[in-house]
Amino acid sequence: MADNKKVFGIDLGTTYSAVAHVDEYGVAQVIENEDGQPTTPSVVYFEDDSSFVVGQEAKNGQKLYPDDTVSLIKRNMGDRITLNFHGNDYTPESISALILRQLVEVAQEMEDEDTNAVVITVPAYFGTVQKQATKDAGEIAGLDVRGIIAEPVAAALSAGFEPGEHQTIFVYDLGGGTMDCTVMELNENGVEVLATDGDRRLGGADWDAELLNMVAAKFMLETGLTEDPTFDDEFYQDLLSNVEQAKISLSRKKKAKIRCSYRNEASAMIEVTREEFEERTRDKVEQTLRIVDRTLEKAREKRPNLEIEKYLLVGGSSKMPMIPAALEERYGWELTPTEYDLAVAKGAAIYGQGEMDFAVDNEEGTESTDAAPEPSSKHFVLGGSAGGAATTQTITNVLPKSVGVLFFDPKRQEEYVGHILHAGESLPAEGTTQARTVQDGTTSLRFRIFEQLGEVESRDLEANEEISPEGGALLDNLPHLPAHSEVNLIMSVDADGIVTLQGHEPKSNQFFRLEAQVSALDKEEVAAAKQQVGLMMRGD
Repeated sequence: MADNKKVFGIDLGTTYSAVAHVDEYGVAQVIENEDGQPTTPSVVYFEDDSSFVVGQEAKNGQKLYPDDTVSLIKRNMGDRITLNFHGNDYTPESISALILRQLVEVAQEMEDEDTNAVVITVPAYFGTVQKQATKDAGEIAGLDVRGIIAEPVAAALSAGFEPGEHQTIFVYDLGGGTMDCTVMELNENGVEVLATDGDRRLGGADWDAELLNMVAAKFMLETGLTEDPTFDDEFYQDLLSNVEQAKISLSRKKKAKIRCSYRNEASAMIEVTREEFEERTRDKVEQTLRIVDRTLEKAREKRPNLEIEKYLLVGGSSKMPMIPAALEERYGWELTPTEYDLAVAKGAAIYGQGEMDFAVDNEEGTESTDAAPEPSSKHFVLGGSAGGAATTQTITNVLPKSVGVLFFDPKRQEEYVGHILHAGESLPAEGTTQARTVQDGTTSLRFRIFEQLGEVESRDLEANEEISPEGGALLDNLPHLPAHSEVNLIMSVDADGIVTLQGHEPKSNQFFRLEAQVSALDKEEVAAAKQQVGLMMRGD
């Protein structure tokens, strides 16, 4: 095998991020940042219109300059929004690009590597638009994005998956801002995801918020304050930092004390017990258990005799004792802890280096006894980086969210989304249906693609988001079709999650093909953001 280019694996987290690589011994290692820490806060502080700071320094600055600091931006990936700092507009993708660029530049310096090839992880429950937004962020950062991999799959790779191993794994991943669950099968061919579910707006930050509100209420009661101190930016930011540390302490101890000081009017040391904290956040834990139930239900629809051999805990927030306790109590599982904060980045590095090795081997025409993978599969080499026997592995994923077409219900006189492909179907997937005209004399029909927005599938328009290009697809100049005339529709989703809708109207013999708009930004906006970030990195 050739001396292949290095690839960094990046866990772009909601609250903290990490970067890893595969070393010369074929072992995945997390690269510490300039502060000697394995993780970096996913926080950006804009000092002025051309200068910014990423990481712990930015997080510290958030206390003093909350209006110039942004955090939890991952929760907005793919949303069509802009944030303004010092007169400049930034999208979630361009802010994420600043974080990615900083992570890579530090990793390059620490490892004396000039590569900009990366694999970036995303929650398993990210939809088409969110995944592409993550890829756009990498492009804006000037990186060579070799792939996007689901966080639970990366965690499984880092947990020691060996070629030829047969087992079924359940991954419970509670991060700082997102939560998802995945059931996957490992076999001699690689990884097959059976089911996934989650919530991109549920994570450790929500536990922090509950703890903050509880401490603030206790502070008001103890000091006799009548006004809510959390409306004061300085108090709020200081308390937010303190409760994060208190949450960590409560994972080790049964009680924690938090110093609170409000202007020059009141100060007190507030004590919180683990029992109080767990009671306050019981509903959050129950939310995650509902996701567990839905994931298991989906997996059993595919595998009625499903037997799970290993249950992995992933994500920094899974360290809270209430999480394994709830899972053990509800399901009786014997849980396998991982490197909670680091597993995903390491798995991304393993996948990224393997994907690079596979690509180089193919370019050089390396012979292999392995059968060639299907063109629609994601594939990589596992076990070759350290000089061992290399085997081609594939990753078969599932559709994270249902997709369909906008229809009109003449009985209810309302629009609705008819889902053609459903969450949990193995990729690539294809489904067919028929659309029918509603009234006589129809001369044109417009078709639009929608993706499930909420946690569960719903036909309601507000529970879905449009992912077709503006205007959708139009069949025009139809021969005054009578009511109930059929149009044949075929919807397909490839291994990368790209949705395509094809249609055929038999009487006019017209065809159309519509590909979902997979990015919240168009090419010109990505290019402009890339230039903006480049100028920011140079301090111009």
